[in-house]
Amino acid sequence: MAHRGLFNAERFQEGPLTNDLRFGAQTQMQTQTQTQTSQEQLYALTNAIKKATLKDDLAPKAKHVDYCVEYTWRNETALYFWSQIKAQSTGAKGNSVRIFKALALAHRVMQDGHPTARSMAPRYLDWFVGISEDERAQKGAGVEMAGLVREYAGCLAEKVRLHSRYAGFDGLLREIEGTPTLSSAQNYSLALDLQNMHSQFSKFFSNLLTQISADRSAKSLDPSLLCVIKETAGVQRLATSVLRSVYREGGEYDLAALRVKYEEQHRELRELLALCLQQSLFTQEIESLEFAETPPDVQEEALPAYERVPEYHDQHDPPAYDGR
Repeated sequence: MAHRGLFNAERFQEGPLTNDLRFGAQTQMQTQTQTQTSQEQLYALTNAIKKATLKDDLAPKAKHVDYCVEYTWRNETALYFWSQIKAQSTGAKGNSVRIFKALALAHRVMQDGHPTARSMAPRYLDWFVGISEDERAQKGAGVEMAGLVREYAGCLAEKVRLHSRYAGFDGLLREIEGTPTLSSAQNYSLALDLQNMHSQFSKFFSNLLTQISADRSAKSLDPSLLCVIKETAGVQRLATSVLRSVYREGGEYDLAALRVKYEEQHRELRELLALCLQQSLFTQEIESLEFAETPPDVQEEALPAYERVPEYHDQHDPPAYDGR
């Protein structure tokens, strides 16, 4: 006969309470596992940002940058990315190279990351503006690098503002399916904003190329150049569609001035892309843009719609990341 103070398996029968206890234990284990996984991912994210923003003159490893992008998709939020990159760049203590790399990483995540990478960015607008207005001498690089940092931050602040005003576009300025169509007045306003953004990025593009040409051994600038190439091409592509919409809808707008500036910016961008090709910089990526030699006719009757993309791309797990 079993002792009353001991558990007797033969007398134990499963019932509702037993199932509830078992379910509760399983749920607790799952919660603990999820918490542990989230903590591990957050640690990996923090480490990836740190490794991608080192103060050396080398380009960050692709796996570090890619992990930051994929983290936002896997967790469907960019909250921790933004908080971590701001904290780490603040701790850079004025090192121009580290801050520049942080800006390039933020740019890449805004372009390719989860939609929250753009919707949450306005919370950090002051961070971009603060860097763009910082006139103090920065350590770790020359005056030219410090100037590029301020310019880049100003460009990204303008990108953040554009996405906050027009939420219907992805990180490469392609319209997301299912978003409301803009009115004629909104299209005209967007056309002006795009041209202002193009002017700002184009100036930075030119100065960035000059700096890269002066020292091809420094690879830390290359990732930002690719982001800027994709950004300016996206701006010009969207400007084409928007101007066509404005012409189609009509209205009391100075369309001639818009068209003249649009054509000037098209030729300016093509010249910058040609300079990249001359220096064998991102040749494959530039050729894939199929950028026309002459500006498209925004008054033509066959008016293509915006280039539309699904609201979310196919999500997939981040690549295996060993933290190195």
